[in-house]
Amino acid sequence: MNEAPPSSPESPEHNPESTAPGEDAPEMELNALQAAYMQKLFATYEANLRFFQEKFPYVFKRLIDYDAEVPFSVGEDGQLTIYYRNNVGSPKDFVDLGKALFRFFDDPELRPRISTGVGYLENEAIIAPQADMPYFYHPVEPEFRLRLLRRFKELCPNDADIDRISRFGDKSLLITVCFGVGYGWDIERIIDNYEIRHFIIIEPNARNLNLSLFFIDYISLYHRFMARGGRHFTFLTYDPEKKEDAAAPENAEAAPPATDKGEGEGEEKNSSFLDERNKALATDLRQTIRLFWPPYMARGACLHFNDYRSEDVREIWTALGHEFFLLYMGWGFFDDEVLSLLHTTQNLDAGHPLCTKVAKGLPEDAVAFVIGSGPSLDELLPIIEAHKDRAVIISCGTALTVLARKGIKPDFHVEIERTDLTYEFMADPKHRDFVKDIPLLMIPAVPPGVFELTNRPLMLLKFVDAGTQLTDIDNAFPRFSTGPTVTNCGTDFCLRMGIKNIYLMGVDVGYPQEGPHHSTLSHYYDEEHASDNLADAVKQTDAACARRIPVPGNFGDEVHSTEIFIQARDLISFSIMQFARQSTVYNLNRGAAINGAIPLRPEEFAIGSTPATKKTVLDAVFGCFTSDYRNDPDRNMANLCEQMEAVVTDAHQILIRDYKSVLEVCDALADFEHYLNAPKHAKTAVFPMLRGSMLHMCRVFFECLTMIRDQQLALQYAQEGMHTMIEFLLAGKELIARIPDEARRRAHARASAGTNPA
Repeated sequence: MNEAPPSSPESPEHNPESTAPGEDAPEMELNALQAAYMQKLFATYEANLRFFQEKFPYVFKRLIDYDAEVPFSVGEDGQLTIYYRNNVGSPKDFVDLGKALFRFFDDPELRPRISTGVGYLENEAIIAPQADMPYFYHPVEPEFRLRLLRRFKELCPNDADIDRISRFGDKSLLITVCFGVGYGWDIERIIDNYEIRHFIIIEPNARNLNLSLFFIDYISLYHRFMARGGRHFTFLTYDPEKKEDAAAPENAEAAPPATDKGEGEGEEKNSSFLDERNKALATDLRQTIRLFWPPYMARGACLHFNDYRSEDVREIWTALGHEFFLLYMGWGFFDDEVLSLLHTTQNLDAGHPLCTKVAKGLPEDAVAFVIGSGPSLDELLPIIEAHKDRAVIISCGTALTVLARKGIKPDFHVEIERTDLTYEFMADPKHRDFVKDIPLLMIPAVPPGVFELTNRPLMLLKFVDAGTQLTDIDNAFPRFSTGPTVTNCGTDFCLRMGIKNIYLMGVDVGYPQEGPHHSTLSHYYDEEHASDNLADAVKQTDAACARRIPVPGNFGDEVHSTEIFIQARDLISFSIMQFARQSTVYNLNRGAAINGAIPLRPEEFAIGSTPATKKTVLDAVFGCFTSDYRNDPDRNMANLCEQMEAVVTDAHQILIRDYKSVLEVCDALADFEHYLNAPKHAKTAVFPMLRGSMLHMCRVFFECLTMIRDQQLALQYAQEGMHTMIEFLLAGKELIARIPDEARRRAHARASAGTNPA
């Protein structure tokens, strides 16, 4: 991301001896000119208030929550003196400042913009990493992603043909973020001179909007913005009384701050308040972009700084930068979903027991341990060993190695990964005999060979997964939040089953600044591994953990984390919050703080459950699994192919247009994203398969499109690129149709060989 710009041009002269209205100034009789001028300005103010009340009610509330001061005085001859924060000046002074600010924004070489890396221009493998992976069945995406990239390179063979920071055409911008308003002369010039789809104003203290309400006709400004092609006009301000879980307003024009905390407002507050406020506003900005646009469209957003404290800008920018990766996390991709369908078809044919309901009425003293392989696990093993007869033990992923070495048999072991690497790990001699009688709790997409490693294979359904829809296209059975890590699955399983007291052990989702990133007893620290693939996976984990991101620690300190761990932390927190009235979750780890989980030091640990309690819980949970469920993968697969055909038809209508500008292409991409995520499609099987892949595909297309300097060439690329994406959808449909036959062929081969995990 770009840094905040240098300090703004000089503000109007500061005169500390001047007396602003509202500061004990003596009352004066107004002449007719003064009274008329004041009446005009207050009429504008009143009209703006009514407009804010209708369009931006949360800003309106902040405006009327304090006693506003009149930010100007009128001389006998009608001359205005304006008071704004610490600045005093005439309208000319403030207009001159606005001109300087606008000139800075109006220069495309100076104007700050959000940027992201495009390393795939030098290394094509970055945009299609699955192309060379051995795990995926006939990957279809890489061909089309690479086709988009290579056509871009053909059209723009020279560096001079491209701008690595997105452009949208002369006087055209997709998203503009304005920090502060002030007198507003420059804001009006931006609106009147640019075609902008989304204009976002960030003003942490609504009090600072007071000046602009007298001098900007927001009603006219808004309608001028919309007339020039605007789609969304958003104000973000800080409301410390706003609840964290407040829903976004229905009116798209009145888009929302998302997370507001703290007490009071204004710059006189202490630094911790300001830091909290700016973090909240950074989150609001990220979520606002994601609400209205595909997340990759944050790239190229233009920034304007109007009389805004540079410290705040940098704090907001730093906070936004630390979490910007969240816009690009968890998208998934089609080839992964195809693998899910392939494995699920085989596992359904095998008829493994499925979780078709959740437990009811579990004892109040029921206890579960969710065991991850974080570094804290080493010191928590004595607690697990001492209480294993009274707590339900849920082992997650690579924690299995640690428990096997200590001889602690879990009551369930969780696996969620669909590649054959899961089989290689589970079939390792360190585990193979150990897991034979352990109930393996897995999603249907896990490789079929893994199910055969135990005499108690169990399946549960994952939210938003092709294999889930293939298993239960009628949405009759419970879903679980199972990613991005196995500990998410273990925690969510305990919560949805209704276990009252849940203890996270080795669920660090972080690691100390000095020391290991996983348990020293885990396979991550073995000198030898059962396969080259496992050894490579360990190296990849080491590399990911070397890119340390500081996060708050569970016991008040600071620890390090990774992008995946941060996502896991936040989704664990979301699961906890959903069931906060039913269950209590304790975090015993020295890793990251998890919102909603109560920090508990190991020396304070104590439980009152009994072996009888544990047996009651296990009986109830096992009773939720059955082999007696409707199982017709062929019918569901045929349904899926019909849905793909319908999507191809809809996509053609949305994407294939006669484009006149790059912004119109962006409009189509946004419309397609909204189509894929429309509430009416929430339970339609095909959409979970396509959302992630279309984000990846459209991201490559969007970035290449907006790097082309020649706008006519960009429009040529747009027409060709849209057809490429339609061709991808058609190729995907043909691949899905072949899956049932391929699944049975593999099942037959596995039965004949006896060892093939796929």
